Amino acid sequence: MPDDLVSIVIPAYNPTAYLLEAIASASAQTHPHTEIVLVNDGTDKPESLAVLAQASRLVSTYVEQPNSGLGAARNAGFRATNGEYVVPLDADDLIDPTYAADCVAALRDSDAAFTYSDFQVFGTEAYQERPGEYNLYRLLDRNYLTYAALIRKQDWENSGGYDESLKCFGYEDWEFWLRLGARHRFSCGRRRQGNQIPAGLS
Repeated sequence: MPDDLVSIVIPAYNPTAYLLEAIASASAQTHPHTEIVLVNDGTDKPESLAVLAQASRLVSTYVEQPNSGLGAARNAGFRATNGEYVVPLDADDLIDPTYAADCVAALRDSDAAFTYSDFQVFGTEAYQERPGEYNLYRLLDRNYLTYAALIRKQDWENSGGYDESLKCFGYEDWEFWLRLGARHRFSCGRRRQGNQIPAGLS
């Protein structure tokens, strides 16, 4: 495997056809070395199982597990990856074609644990979100980062991954960033070209 392989992990629980669009955006990355890991987190709706049957043929690795929550599904996906870098991507989100390439370029010149981007909210609302530069003290107050950062897999492993006991939406990301910060593993900042997050999920 190439040293700069980027693994894109997509957890899915009862996904809609938006999953196929998420996979298409992951497949369209300009970075030459990518893989896609899809995790079926206990889907039980027939229409969603049909989507997954189609989606499973479009990815590098397909993982099935009982429904365990987003943190556990992401951890399962991370464990199945081969890449030095990992991007978590939700099943109804999109990433720009240059996202992986831009983020790898940023981390290549840095010892940082992860990097992230500005992002576009779309859906019932549409607007640009600019998180700003990384600041741990600001992060202690609120989670302003996008979950879909490019993360060094080694830092995910060393930190113990996402806390699988946290079931409230978004808290598993925030807790993960704070745990990295407690280990003095920070971000090298944001990239201006970034991923897109649907309205209501930022």
